[in-house]
This record gives sequence, C-alpha cells and structure tokens, in this order.
Amino acid sequence: MPEIYHFCEDEKFINSGYAQFEELYPEQNHFYIYNLNESIPKHIHLNSRFTIIDNLKKTIEELPEKSIIIFHSLPQNIIEHLKFLPKKAITVGLFFGFEVYNDPFLYSENKALSPLTKLYFADKSLTFKKKLKEKIWPIYRIVKKDLYLTQRERKINALRRLDYFGTSFKEEHVMIQKLLGLKRPVFNFWYYPLEKILETDAPINLNKSKVMIGNSGFKTNNHLDVFKRLSELKIKNKEIFSPVSYGDQKYISAIREKALIPGNTFAFMEDFMSLQDYQNVLDDVQVAILNTRRQQAVGNIIALIYAGAKVFISERSTFFHYLKRNKIKVFSYEKDLLSHHFDTAFSQKEIEYNRTILTKIFSSETLKKELKKSVEEVFSDLKKK
Repeated sequence: MPEIYHFCEDEKFINSGYAQFEELYPEQNHFYIYNLNESIPKHIHLNSRFTIIDNLKKTIEELPEKSIIIFHSLPQNIIEHLKFLPKKAITVGLFFGFEVYNDPFLYSENKALSPLTKLYFADKSLTFKKKLKEKIWPIYRIVKKDLYLTQRERKINALRRLDYFGTSFKEEHVMIQKLLGLKRPVFNFWYYPLEKILETDAPINLNKSKVMIGNSGFKTNNHLDVFKRLSELKIKNKEIFSPVSYGDQKYISAIREKALIPGNTFAFMEDFMSLQDYQNVLDDVQVAILNTRRQQAVGNIIALIYAGAKVFISERSTFFHYLKRNKIKVFSYEKDLLSHHFDTAFSQKEIEYNRTILTKIFSSETLKKELKKSVEEVFSDLKKK
C-alpha cells in the first residue's frame, strides 16, 4: 500500500479521522494542514505524520505521480488547486456539505427553509439576473464558443478531477451527485464512531420530560415554523428549549422575540457546555424536533436517538431516509408530529431496539470495515494507472 496523502484544515474531527486511517494503515498516512492562521493548531494533535504548509500549489505539485490523495473537505482554495494534482493520482473528496449547500449557484438556501422562516429570513443575495445568467450562459455558448465559464461551471469543471466523492451515507452521496451533475463512486467514511460521541454503556433514563427544538442558531433549523406547529398542537406544561450556543446572532435575536409557545416554559440554551454536560441535557429529552431540510445536526440526532428521545426530522433530510432505511424508529416532522407523542416517552424496549441498530451501523468495527473496503477500491484503481 502506498503512502496516503491527506489535506485538511485545523478541525477537531481530524484527530478521529487520523486515528481511523492510522489504525488500518499505520505509518502510511501523511496529513498536510493548510489555511492555518496560528503557528500551532488549536484542534489537531500534532505528531510526525502532520506537516503545516503555507504553499498549497507547491505541495500538491511535488506529490508522487502515482499516489492516493484525500481532501478532508473542499473549500474554494482546494478546488482551485485540483488542476495541479499529479495526473495518475487517485483523488478522494470528503464532502462536509458546505461545498454544495453554501453555494447559491448549486443549492438555494431557501429550499432549506420552511414557509414561515422563509417569509422572514429568505436569502435574497442571488438576484434574478444572476440566476438567469447561470442558466442561459451554457446554452448561449453553443453559438458563442469563446464565452467565459460561469462561476458554477468553473467549480464543477474543477471537481471533475475528483475520482471519488466521500460521504457518510448513500442518500447524501446521491444528493451531492445530483446537485453537481457529476457521477462518482462513493468513498464511505464516518469521522466519529459511536463510541467517540457518546457513552455506549450509559444507563437508560425513562423519566424524560423536556422538548428540544433545533441544534443551533441557524435559520435552517426553521425555529419559527416549529414554534407555530407546537402552538397549534396545544401541548401544555412542557419545558421546551433550543440550543443556540453557536449560530447567526442576528437570527437568534430575531427569533428570540417570537419564541412563544403558550402554556409551556421556553428557554434558549446559549452557553457552551462540555460534552458530558451536553450529553446529560440530551438524556432528559423526551421529544426532539429537528426540522432541517438538508443534512445537519447528524451527531445530535444520533446522540438523541441513543439516549431514547422521540426524534422528529424533516422528510426532506437525506439523513431521515438513511435512518428509515436502517429501520431506526424515527419520526417524520411533516406527518408524525402530533400531540399524543408528548404524552409518553419511549419504553425501555423501544430505546434498546434503536440502540442495537445504532451500535450495528456506527460502531468502530463497522466503520473500520467500510473504510478498509473503500481504501482497497481506491488502491485497486491506482494499480491500473
């Protein structure tokens, strides 16, 4: 097996990614850290397998001609440098979501907003003129051959250099291919095994009472629509909270004025907590409502299901369909959010059922097998070069 070259920013989950690759292929991984503003990384635990670089182009051009190269996310400066990759290298792009969902030419943020949230917070940054230009420019080029490429076309053309699209599950891989209009085989990789994000041997708490709305202070949580829905259901005497320790402060301030669900107590959870303290909060959640229409809050959802919450997710979320495909007992925000769900919590049997499936699909052993299979497929392609 040749050396595997990784490119990453200073993100805390890189430590887990590094550990998983090193466990399978010890001393064969070299990580290059770019876009580092400080002399020492804040999150990554440095060792001899990490190199901090300040010249991305030079580093990429000096890689061995036949090599495996993995990009842990694809920010714009990485996309612009894909053209400098060795021609015989096999390349993997691990998508974090922002590459497509934060690009208005690929995905309109308004698609992620429910009606009431869209009414107040619709994204108007992309004008009709710009949208029209992106659509008609490729058609116009049939006549005028030398017409310059649009921003969307330049990005997609650059991403053609990737041989594999890395995602955590099939449904998201299908979505990314659809949004980019490109087909690539999947590279299965999940940064956090179940044992890394929660205590798998934690006892089950059956005395749950709280209701959680969203996971952050971003408008894609569609808080206002959830507030309205709960008011219409006329639930009473519930302790309801929304975690907003990070997010868009203007949005948080705006929804704070409209956070009213009559007959219940409501609070925004604004303070950062340790992982253990946050787990304790999730352990007391009876009902969690994550009305996110794009991939979001995956770690929260897994932790909530494992703790035993009834979790409601939008059917437009790819992760909802992944969970349903794996027979996890999870609910549709659109169809299943009814008042009787607030009267009773899951039973011990129902919680144990979900825990068994989560353990099966997200355990370190399962993820190790999936990663090994993906790397072996990449290596097989490299040998054909």
